[in-house]
Amino acid sequence: MDALMSKICCCLPKKEEPPFTPLTSSDELMSEPAEAPPEATGNSKADVVAPVSPDVGVRQVSAAQGSAEPSPSLSPADLALLSADQLLNRIKDPVYAAHAPSIELCLKQLRVLCRDDRTCDQCDKGGANDTIVAIMHDHAQSVTVLIQSCAVLINLCAGDSFERRDHAAMAGALPAIADAMRKHIGSPILQEMSFVALQNICFGNDSNGADRKAKAVEIGVLKDIVQAMTKHSDVDSLVEQGSSTLRLLVGKDKSAKQKALDAGANPKWLKTGGFLSRRLSKSG
Repeated sequence: MDALMSKICCCLPKKEEPPFTPLTSSDELMSEPAEAPPEATGNSKADVVAPVSPDVGVRQVSAAQGSAEPSPSLSPADLALLSADQLLNRIKDPVYAAHAPSIELCLKQLRVLCRDDRTCDQCDKGGANDTIVAIMHDHAQSVTVLIQSCAVLINLCAGDSFERRDHAAMAGALPAIADAMRKHIGSPILQEMSFVALQNICFGNDSNGADRKAKAVEIGVLKDIVQAMTKHSDVDSLVEQGSSTLRLLVGKDKSAKQKALDAGANPKWLKTGGFLSRRLSKSG
């Protein structure tokens, strides 16, 4: 996992950790966690075939095949031809919205497009944060959809735009991430991706930065982070990311620090320099 996460992370300084750089290619995201049950991940990618032509209704084709319900189908090759706006529309399309494998592929491609700052702005104006949060609620049992959702949020909240971070927080991304962490405590990959998403959303000394951090603390993510770090204490990269997230959220707030300690945090997790990330970002 450390080798995979190293492709999306950057070095952390001794001050407030910066947001992570965007994920850079569709091959860099972690694969499906081994512990994820079949019902949580949907069909395998081999089952996701080329899409039906737009002028031929999916229900019509399904009916001809003897199925009463639509069988949505997408392929990475076809999705690669879509713009960010088209991907968002596809995600919201009722034909695909309930189909986890299709949503996972759409999110993965959207995440790739959102490595570009202008595309992030375009997606933000198009309500991407609201869409992603809705997907996280609708597919709360799908580990892979939640991982890809966090990946999109990471990219939307990377860079210098604090407005996009505010929009993610206002859309309910923080409680959605916390809920995902609680439902899937057994998935170290989802936990670590959630840590990165929390960092990118809450990062900043802008006028609303303190409020974003306070909101995260208020909904109980300090306890969630500590529980994940304790459960997966043998995963060094997760412990490092968790420690970085705790330090970012706690800052110099003595009350927040005490909440982390009360939740079971090891004091060294809260010390700057105790668990600094050694990973380097990789672009391209």
